[in-house]
Amino acid sequence: MAIEERTTWPRLEAARSWLSGHDDPRTAVVVARLMASGPDDLAAARARLTGSSVVREAFARQRPDGSWGEAEDARSRILPTLWMVKLLAELGIDDGDDRWQAGVGFLAGRAHASTGVFSSDGTDAGVLSCYVGIAGETYLRGGRADLAEPQVAWIVRHQEIRVGGGSRRQPTPVLWDERLRMRYGGCMASTTCLIGLVKTGHALRRWLERSADEPASEMLDATREVFLERRLLYRGDGSLLSLGGSGAQAERWLEPAFPLDWHTDLVEVLDLVAVPGVADERVRPAIERLAATQLADGSWPLRVSYVPPDVPALERRSRQRGSTFVTSRIVGVLDRLAEHGDTDP
Repeated sequence: MAIEERTTWPRLEAARSWLSGHDDPRTAVVVARLMASGPDDLAAARARLTGSSVVREAFARQRPDGSWGEAEDARSRILPTLWMVKLLAELGIDDGDDRWQAGVGFLAGRAHASTGVFSSDGTDAGVLSCYVGIAGETYLRGGRADLAEPQVAWIVRHQEIRVGGGSRRQPTPVLWDERLRMRYGGCMASTTCLIGLVKTGHALRRWLERSADEPASEMLDATREVFLERRLLYRGDGSLLSLGGSGAQAERWLEPAFPLDWHTDLVEVLDLVAVPGVADERVRPAIERLAATQLADGSWPLRVSYVPPDVPALERRSRQRGSTFVTSRIVGVLDRLAEHGDTDP
């Protein structure tokens, strides 16, 4: 039975109509791509984006070496620079812009460990799977496959996928650093950090969009299955997963957010498992949750944001006002899922 026959789907056409009526220069490129606009319209959208206040402010803060951040120590500017080039790539500023390339050049020179893999401090000790995944996906968004390739190779060689004490990878991956066996909750060996799997999974997905790579494909399939087994939301006992928070913050990740730093949200997880042409009823709880939070005008609000230091504030949070950032993210995911059938009866 197709998912749409059992699921309360979000009103996708209403969301697309809402987006088309909100001419926000900050999301102009993203919306133009969603609407399959022609090259002239896309070029106009890119010009409006580069002239927007948020992009002008971002580039006004850029240092001569291409980095962002207030610290005088270059190593302390690695993560602020990663967040900025990530945000700009998500908005549509990428390899065609010399300033974005300068930011990426700073990362390539300062933030890559001995093997070319991304590190939060430029050393082997600063290599963590979430950051490797974020960097890999960001490079691929911007067309820098040359810089993404070492990230993907590292993921395939070192990233563990562990469920219930057992590895889903054969042969067992090579442990990158013994200290990571228990560091940050054991994100590499004794347990698997699910946020790290989300980030590395997205890097693999983008890599496979441009390159046939059987080991990467097998790993992405295993990563997707980890989340599908949980119906994206649940532990084995039926309680909600906690991704990036605890206590009162445990469910915060279920709220669609923008921007994301190392955190994840339900939209990013759903995007990871969304395979065009494949209907998997295990995504139903996530889709129904999105449908329940859609506003009457077809949009979704911005209730949560993870704005790193030195990244300009994009939009005020609101429970009642639609967000072009959040709505475009959700529509992009639903468009991919909708390829298996009618999702807006």
